[in-house]
Amino acid sequence: MKRYLIIGNSAAGVSAAKSIREIDSQNPITIFSDELPFAYSRPLTSYFLAGKVKKAQLVYKDESFYFSNQIKVVSGCKVSSVNPSKKLVLLEDGRQFSYSKLLIATGASSFLPEIKGIGLEGVYVFRTIEDAEQMIDRAKKSKKAVIVGGGFVGMKAASALADRGLEIEVVIKSKHILSRMLDSQSGKILGRFLSSKGWKFHYQREVVSIEGDKSKGVKKVVLDNGKTIDCQMVVIGKGVRPNIIPIEGLKVNKGIVVDEYLQTNLLDIWAAGDVAEVYDIACQSPNVIALWPVANLQGKIAGANMAGLRLVYEGGINKNSIQFYDLPLISVGVVNPRDKGKYEVLIDSEPAQNIYRKILIQDNKVKGAIFLKQIDRVGIITSLVKEQVDVSSFKHLLLASNDFGLIDLPKYLRREKLSVETSLKDRAS
Repeated sequence: MKRYLIIGNSAAGVSAAKSIREIDSQNPITIFSDELPFAYSRPLTSYFLAGKVKKAQLVYKDESFYFSNQIKVVSGCKVSSVNPSKKLVLLEDGRQFSYSKLLIATGASSFLPEIKGIGLEGVYVFRTIEDAEQMIDRAKKSKKAVIVGGGFVGMKAASALADRGLEIEVVIKSKHILSRMLDSQSGKILGRFLSSKGWKFHYQREVVSIEGDKSKGVKKVVLDNGKTIDCQMVVIGKGVRPNIIPIEGLKVNKGIVVDEYLQTNLLDIWAAGDVAEVYDIACQSPNVIALWPVANLQGKIAGANMAGLRLVYEGGINKNSIQFYDLPLISVGVVNPRDKGKYEVLIDSEPAQNIYRKILIQDNKVKGAIFLKQIDRVGIITSLVKEQVDVSSFKHLLLASNDFGLIDLPKYLRREKLSVETSLKDRAS
């Protein structure tokens, strides 16, 4: 009898369990979750924090899913280690579970820098439902929140708290916000826009201490230039790190190294989602792509392979989207290359209108893009990055107008895309 064990009850883990069960209807599946016994949508937690959705709306796989698919969930306890030679998963409470096939889908956790006072009440990371619930309670009795870090998670939290009426101040080590999503020009446009909404920014600065007391928690933060900011909440948004479980002999780089089948270097162990290092199509190198849809697809493929198939994961690309008030932003693939001289850059910019569109091309293939405000054609650009299409014959049209679309592609490419769309429609019907 096979025993499938999955560590992680989010996008990759749930998708893998579903995929296994579609192939193998008999052998037992157990999922380990250090959070809740059901799966919820992490991308929606910022909307929950903002008060735009209710907690129940975050749940996308409830008890009925696990019951109908005969999946056992062990929740509320962390996995401490894995013994690959004995094929055992060990929990912190001492329990042990044997496996035939194991998937590591442990995701990532918020990075906590060493800052004096970081343990005070009112200091939060933003990753889970529990984080959001605690922040909501604190926000009710707060006037101002300081966001430490200008990355994606921090800015999502800032936007949600701004929707709740809090004043926002952001302390950023880099020269502009969202430095991994934006270049300098687009970052400055977005910074000016948010400043016009009352947000305050402290660029190229760091928080050296958080001050307050045990009874009321946070009262202020101190910056490296000596400046103090009075506040009642602090959100640490300094990025995330993959949750790597101690496993002897496991190959780890940025994340857990996997092959094209999402299998690790250890027998009968796979990895998927934010913890896995996979092929990045845009960068053409291994990378951790911490995105919900990417994790979902990886879990689906890993699960199928655990059940005996040999499906290939061809790689993914980074794509992040966020909206501040009425200003949407999307970035895809490579946006801040180290060797800028190797890229051809197309830019359409109207800073006064908060419009910025940029496409990076290398060897006549689109490697990345930034779209601020005008985002209508990002879907097509994304497909060009994913498929690494030769754009030499039509690259002059990519930013020529907002009407660039399927009709502007070469005939052979239009036929390919139309035939794929037709095939999908036929299968759906």
